[in-house]
Amino acid sequence: WDAVCGSQMSSAQIADTLISTLSWFTGWSEAGGGDNRLEQIRRAIEQAEAAGAQEDLLDTMRAKLEELEYEVRREHTISVRDEETGATVAVVRSLSTDTLASIGETVRREIGDCENSLHFRLGDNALDNSWTLAEAGISNGDVVSLVRTPLCWRSSSHESLTALVAAHAASPAALAASPAAAPVLSASLSPCGNTIFTRADNGEGKVWCAQTGTLLCELSGQVLSGVFSSDGRWLLGASDDSTARIWCTETGRCSRTLFGHADCVKLAAFSPEGRWIATASSDSTACLWTADEGQRVTAFVGHQKTVNSIAFSPNGLCAVTASTDGTARIWKVPSGHCESVLDAGHALRTASYSPCGTWILTVSTDGVVQLWQASCRGSCSRTLTVRSKPVYAATFSPDSCSVLVASASESLDIFSVATCERRLTLAQHTDWVRSASFSPDGLFVASASHDGTARIWSAETGRCLLTLSGHSDWVGAAFFSSDSRLLVTASYDGTARLWSALSGESIHILVGNTDWVRAAACSPRGSGGSGGADDADRRPVADAVLLAG
Repeated sequence: WDAVCGSQMSSAQIADTLISTLSWFTGWSEAGGGDNRLEQIRRAIEQAEAAGAQEDLLDTMRAKLEELEYEVRREHTISVRDEETGATVAVVRSLSTDTLASIGETVRREIGDCENSLHFRLGDNALDNSWTLAEAGISNGDVVSLVRTPLCWRSSSHESLTALVAAHAASPAALAASPAAAPVLSASLSPCGNTIFTRADNGEGKVWCAQTGTLLCELSGQVLSGVFSSDGRWLLGASDDSTARIWCTETGRCSRTLFGHADCVKLAAFSPEGRWIATASSDSTACLWTADEGQRVTAFVGHQKTVNSIAFSPNGLCAVTASTDGTARIWKVPSGHCESVLDAGHALRTASYSPCGTWILTVSTDGVVQLWQASCRGSCSRTLTVRSKPVYAATFSPDSCSVLVASASESLDIFSVATCERRLTLAQHTDWVRSASFSPDGLFVASASHDGTARIWSAETGRCLLTLSGHSDWVGAAFFSSDSRLLVTASYDGTARLWSALSGESIHILVGNTDWVRAAACSPRGSGGSGGADDADRRPVADAVLLAG
């Protein structure tokens, strides 16, 4: 739109620009949108009209806008049928932009079920509760199946855990918010282990001293995410205005704002050597920026719909993007030249390089996992046969010889990269596995499950070596430290825990989150962790990352 409104374009160029945007509008409609994005479209049409666009094209754009306005505001009536009995247990009215998680809470209130985890299926496909109705392909009048899994691990130990929370509250190093404070959605430790970054759901970002627990500074403006630079001096994250920002961790001031995207930034990441920053956006583009000055170097243009992820190659010379348009693209860094297009044929959520840089792994929204040779310009794809959909995690082993997959089932699988055959099945969980990862030395696998436990397995034999019990709700993530000796888990019970990966002993209970904890990771040093709480009335944390330093 900046190009359209620059008044330096011919009528034919303006027409071509407007036509190219129609595909983005269509993709946005299929994925779901909201009032803010509708307002962006209205402003864009006004700008195009002022720039002298042809009237017939403007009429087409206005008609499309009317369709989107109707679709966003149209309520869908959905019948929820118990998969076991076949009885209809609820009829829900929702918008296409509502998530299945919100539908689940509505159903839970109607049926009064607090003892089961609730999942949904549409036909034969299991649905991710983070999806919107549009993303799940649910239309007005559809019938979805309700799958209930008993939370058999719940026990009377909740009272003792509450007492433990109160004990942690007495610690002067507690970083927890007071009961009146907003829920903390994420937390991460700097690579050097000296500072901690936390983000609350009201957009507040704060930097703390890891040793004393004192507040060092508050980040200016709204903060939607944050990742440390390799030296710990800067925080990179998305803001609420279609920008990415770089904050100084000493003062909290915004040092640089990365302008250029026309819609929300989905992801921001540093390159392996820290020279570049990459951003992925719902505006169908990704961008490359200089890390030191925040200057945009190039825009990766070619996708027709939302770019959901971007990842650098291990040597930092290439980047791969994954888009809802069903393709992944490999780009040269820093030129932005598109080297190849990987036509997956399915809307993609993620794309990542193998540690050796030879392979690319893509995961689609409908649970298709594919392997591609990075050097073959879009050919030579192979599909891994997964057990169920959606796929929650898919990752390479450190030696790039295996792929670990966790999907909507009680087990996880290890596939051979060479043959794409299932090599091992790891099965002892009693509910869906939500996260899985290899240890850095490649000898072990960690898994996190809705059954309230994490497990450590032998990557060679598939035998379960340790069961880590103690969380009082779903465990959403489990990751090893860099030396493979520690494991950190994140749970919907509002806590993260640090464990010995050798003995299974719980080393620290990190309490202080007032909402769900969905993610956790150990820092490269992996030498320990700290935490505390002053809020015994915890609620599950939406997205928290604990990096144990």
